[in-house]
Amino acid sequence: LGAGLSLRHLSEIPGPPQAQMEPPAEAANGRDDDDDPSMRRLRRDVVGLREFLDRLTHALAKFGDTDCADWEPACKHLKSLMTTYQWAVPEESQEDFRRIDELVDSLSSLVEWGTEFSLEALGEAIREGLQGQASDRGEPVGAGVYIGPPSGIAGTAYDVVYAVGMVERQFPPRPHANPWLARSRTRLDRASALERYDFMAAVAAAGRVVLSWPAATAERRSAYPSRWVIEAANRLHERQGGTNRLTHENLTENAPAKPWITVVPSREAGLRNLPGSHMQPSDGNEYNLMHLVAESRDALLQHQAIAADSRMTNALNARNARDGNFLSPWDGRVGPDVSRPAAVGTRGHPVSPSALETWATCPYKYFLSRILGISAPPVEEEDEISAVERGSLVHRILERFVREGNQTDTSLLDLAETEFAIAEERGVTGYPLLWEMAKEDIRAGLQNFIAAEAEWLADAASESSAEESFGEGTEIGGVCVTVDDLGEVWFRGKIDRIDVVEDEVRVRDFKTGRPEPYFDGARGRRADRTWANGRAMQLPVYVAAAREKYPDPAVRISGSYCFPLADRYTHDVATYSEDGLEEFHAPLSAIVGAIRQGIFPATPETAGDSDQERGNCTYCDFNRLCPVRRRQAWERKARRDAATVLPFNSLGGRAAINDDDHDN
Repeated sequence: LGAGLSLRHLSEIPGPPQAQMEPPAEAANGRDDDDDPSMRRLRRDVVGLREFLDRLTHALAKFGDTDCADWEPACKHLKSLMTTYQWAVPEESQEDFRRIDELVDSLSSLVEWGTEFSLEALGEAIREGLQGQASDRGEPVGAGVYIGPPSGIAGTAYDVVYAVGMVERQFPPRPHANPWLARSRTRLDRASALERYDFMAAVAAAGRVVLSWPAATAERRSAYPSRWVIEAANRLHERQGGTNRLTHENLTENAPAKPWITVVPSREAGLRNLPGSHMQPSDGNEYNLMHLVAESRDALLQHQAIAADSRMTNALNARNARDGNFLSPWDGRVGPDVSRPAAVGTRGHPVSPSALETWATCPYKYFLSRILGISAPPVEEEDEISAVERGSLVHRILERFVREGNQTDTSLLDLAETEFAIAEERGVTGYPLLWEMAKEDIRAGLQNFIAAEAEWLADAASESSAEESFGEGTEIGGVCVTVDDLGEVWFRGKIDRIDVVEDEVRVRDFKTGRPEPYFDGARGRRADRTWANGRAMQLPVYVAAAREKYPDPAVRISGSYCFPLADRYTHDVATYSEDGLEEFHAPLSAIVGAIRQGIFPATPETAGDSDQERGNCTYCDFNRLCPVRRRQAWERKARRDAATVLPFNSLGGRAAINDDDHDN
């Protein structure tokens, strides 16, 4: 469940990094920090603390004068100090303060008992008095438990300090490092140093300190110890004679040989070990759980406490199935008897080409989004306009540009300003500064696009249309592709742009991301993004839809990606023609056939070396719904259940590429 380090000396905690203790770069360059409000507050606090310490030191020095050489004058001076330095006393501590006041009054009577006065005797009498008088909490005055941030116990004394939840990026918290809006680097360093000093002060508050961290989060995802834990562990390891460097990976290895670390088992492990230990269950619920965890998985389903609860039965069946060696209804194999998947691609339920690409990337994502209709959870307001909103914005600008006909750079930029204002009203543009920068990028990209557009079309387009819909009930009508062993597959969707240039029809699919994921150095199709592996299904379908609109066989039809905001490779990226459409049938048959058979396994990918290959789970809306060890489960089941996953594996050449553009 977790682990902890036990420290007994402050020296076992490494100090703040030297870089954080050096003067800020601005100061080193002679910059005056008077304009920095935080520095002015800090300087004022330091001056005030110094004055307070000077006054307190002077007042305490009077206990050594002849005027305070007996119990009665010493107690009067002590009460004077209490009055001088008495801050607001919380209501719950009023009784404690009254008892402390009475204790000081009672000390003056020690002279009648013939007790010799000394500063040591005064201190001992006060300590014994505070420990002997119980407060309203049932504890001696000054005793209790503090729960709060480390900064709250600076300058106090405790028997033991427990620092819990020391997980990386949470303790210490990860600083907000937006390069445009966050605090300067120096301020971030200063804030990190203050976090460190608070932690050091908390460690100094007790002779024994325990640093602990959980092994996993509440969602059963791996959690790693804070770097401060790693630093302390290495210091303890060196004291014990260790020479190797400890990291989060080997920190708990061979724990019995490290007396300063304790690994705490999970509750389930504790219940499993309970029968053989000297301990007994604390209540009836724990007694039942002890016997349940000892049962085998098959016997557990028959237990009377489980069999009567359908929710528990389903949960255990799901766990057993996911831990098994074959795909099941609990992890993506819902079977062909489910009506909705079985109807995908029929005339009554046409499929979009982007949906096919989703299945080719991860069938489970397709199942959650396209079959169950689960949408992504709402996100908090972002610092800048999202990639999806940016893509939709550019598509709207280009659509209006074609429909309104006046194709000049001035008219394009005017349309852009209109759409910018609409986006601002919707509240999707983020912070004003970043939005201004995004608008400048879009304006520059559109100006480059209009220049490249005139050259590409050679001002010879006799007909242009944008956002051309196809499917039942549209002008183009339904688009159908007949595939051997599968029959008809019907499509619906929307083509971004169609241009007719003499006897050629040019179909374009606009993308507002980078062009590199779509083509190689020769501007051809990338091997890992073709219709052969199901990752480029849009253009073949768009070409087929254009043929429905222009049936004349003398008219040539081609399709390509277009990147209107790219500074190069704007047009003719990964061009497709009708010549190779027969090759499109094989992946189409594999994908639609698997969908109709109800096969939707989760297929994670590891990240590659390039920025374009970050793993298809990185940007997935359903990342948190999948098991933590999803890749191990997929590899195990893909080997053991090869026949079921054959349609997916037949696609081959898979590489995760994030597409920020909107789907059809």
